[in-house]
Amino acid sequence: MKRYISIIVTLLFAVSVFAQNEADIKTEARQKYRQEELNYIESKNILTSEQFEKFSTAYAEYRDGLKKIRQENAIMKPQDGEEVTEQQAKANVDAYVQKTLQRANLNKIYIEKLQSFMTNKQILKVQDAQAKFKKEKFKELKVKSEKR
Repeated sequence: MKRYISIIVTLLFAVSVFAQNEADIKTEARQKYRQEELNYIESKNILTSEQFEKFSTAYAEYRDGLKKIRQENAIMKPQDGEEVTEQQAKANVDAYVQKTLQRANLNKIYIEKLQSFMTNKQILKVQDAQAKFKKEKFKELKVKSEKR
């Protein structure tokens, strides 16, 4: 009997550890992606080292702001087989509108901050580099998923 109890306790502990690790893995993956993106932008020699340092800080603040907006304006999803009520639908629409407005405002603040130490041409080049990096990452993911 003691053996069964110890097995059950071990399994419960393992499940909680795996659940914790999943969140940590996502956080680490996001941080790794950001770092790779920053390294990619730096390798394009668009910015001076001083500008790049300021950009890195501004970009981190921007990404953190986006995360906060997503968390604050979470969309409620119905459970399996559950109908969405009109009240829930209204709350979701309101959250979507709020999230969109907050993102637009955050974008404006971010661009204004970049304009304080970068030229508009540099901003466009950085945005282009970000888009190219994202495209390359999606290609990598597609190749990995096709291999499976």
